[in-house]
Amino acid sequence: MMEQYITGDPNFHVLVELATMMIIQLMYAVVTFLVCRKQNWNAWLLALVVLIPFLGMLAFLVIFLTTLLKTLDRLNALEGKEATGR
Repeated sequence: MMEQYITGDPNFHVLVELATMMIIQLMYAVVTFLVCRKQNWNAWLLALVVLIPFLGMLAFLVIFLTTLLKTLDRLNALEGKEATGR
């Protein structure tokens, strides 16, 4: 019985890991909100989706890949190149 008080709560490390993950997801959501606002997308909805653990990481990746491809298309249009996929 005394060992319980010496070692502490066995689930404490799980709470620390969860808190760390939620802080990272919160940073993802803030960046997603700013990027989506610049792209004229629904920033609040996408930021809330990014807050969902695991699904949010995938949504964050998709949002940034879409933004990157959109930016590259705009640069190609400025240079007068066609979007041929090469």
